[in-house]
Amino acid sequence: MNYEITALLPEINKLQVRYIDSQDREVFLSFVVDSFDEQDLHAAAQEGIPRAITYFKNIEQKGAINVTPESLSNKTGETNITDYAPTPPPTYDPFNEYLNKSMVENNGVLTEEWEIKPLSAEQKDELRLGWRAQAGVSMRQARLALIQRGLLNQVDASIAAMPEPDRAIVEIEWEYASSIERNSPWVIQLGSALGLDEEGLDELFKAAAEL
Repeated sequence: MNYEITALLPEINKLQVRYIDSQDREVFLSFVVDSFDEQDLHAAAQEGIPRAITYFKNIEQKGAINVTPESLSNKTGETNITDYAPTPPPTYDPFNEYLNKSMVENNGVLTEEWEIKPLSAEQKDELRLGWRAQAGVSMRQARLALIQRGLLNQVDASIAAMPEPDRAIVEIEWEYASSIERNSPWVIQLGSALGLDEEGLDELFKAAAEL
């Protein structure tokens, strides 16, 4: 069986995984996760394999499963809902907040009610680590962001001041890389030489991604 991580929703601590068996059948399963570290995400996905296997077995053994509602004493229900009017979610800061959605009925119209809630310090740390592991921008975006902060003209001097072999490695990456990853060791080293701490690098990459 193979699997593919198809969605990450840090604001609600959700992971979605697609499982594919040898007959190319597929099932999507969602999990609540505490960490968005890549290794932890794959561990959670692998823990879901028994659920996926059970699903595929149930498909093969439909006769052994009660797939009809005959066991229900009441199969019908009533509702005053006659229309659905989705409400756009409000703007929020996904690095510090998350959205809580509830369904509300008013005069027969079903809609969403959104509430912005703060992330806990632990959730912020986990989200930040997960974001750093996958954040990347083009070299063009990186240079434009550095220009905006008045740092681009300091890059060459900062690289020249590095000891070997670090200087040669960073120089090659800076001159010839087409993209730049937030967690690359040479990026962290160059950021430090430019006076940027971890949070400073985060802000630089967030700004670059919008350019």
